[in-house]
Amino acid sequence: YHGAGQLSWYGAVFHCLVLGVSFVASMYVWHLILPKVAALGRDHPRVIKLRIISAVVISLLASCYVSWIVGLPSHASGSLLEISCRTAASLLLTVIAFAGPLLLVHYLVQDRIAERVKWNARRSAARLGPPPAPMTALETLHEYLAFLGYDWDLVIARNCVAAPVAEEVVFRGQMVPLLLAGGFSAYGAMWCAPLFFGLAHVHHAVHSVLYEGLPVARAVAQSAFQFSFTTIFGWYSAFLYIRTGTIVAPIVAHAFCNFLGFPPFGHVGSHPKRNILIATILGGMVAFF
Repeated sequence: YHGAGQLSWYGAVFHCLVLGVSFVASMYVWHLILPKVAALGRDHPRVIKLRIISAVVISLLASCYVSWIVGLPSHASGSLLEISCRTAASLLLTVIAFAGPLLLVHYLVQDRIAERVKWNARRSAARLGPPPAPMTALETLHEYLAFLGYDWDLVIARNCVAAPVAEEVVFRGQMVPLLLAGGFSAYGAMWCAPLFFGLAHVHHAVHSVLYEGLPVARAVAQSAFQFSFTTIFGWYSAFLYIRTGTIVAPIVAHAFCNFLGFPPFGHVGSHPKRNILIATILGGMVAFF
């Protein structure tokens, strides 16, 4: 970046805070413009649409803001082929890390399908329903999506497109250059930037208490867990960004992780195939590192 080295470290941190606060504020500005929105849940179609608009606007504004401070990138990220290869490698690394959770989700969905088939067979045997027909590929896909909580398209658009793009552009694509311009090393920026990403998720605790009636202690506990999880993921995402030199790689990895969600590890211990699951989880972690 042309402006690298022209900021103080505290100036860089200040600008990162401005971006983080602005990002969160953009999600809640609609509460002031449209007061009725405040009472709606985050999965309400109207809330999702408004927040997608906020994500697009804040991403554009953040890019302009940082370009004004530190300048535009002094070199290209590489050819389309190079970016595609780096992104594919990053996605493969992410899939390897989630090999165990992916297998767990597969087993749980297959268990659900098997139970449904047995139930339909019992109904058919008792002459309470037609003979069960084999599930089509589309119906099987719907079972996986329903298990992951994707019952309609807007949730997928938010979780797998809008959120990954906006969050990576702001919290990695703009904050990392700011920190580098403030004299942070690449590793320093990689470790520092995700802290702002984690803090940006703390607002969920306030929303849970004010609008969902969640007890303060439980909201704080959930927020602390989410801060830890998002910060750890932020470190990995920042590593991908710095290592590959393109924001596309962490966006794709982020979209994959958002799509899968936090792994349902609570089912591992009681599952009949727990030994295979534990081996796959540990194997994926070893292969990842």
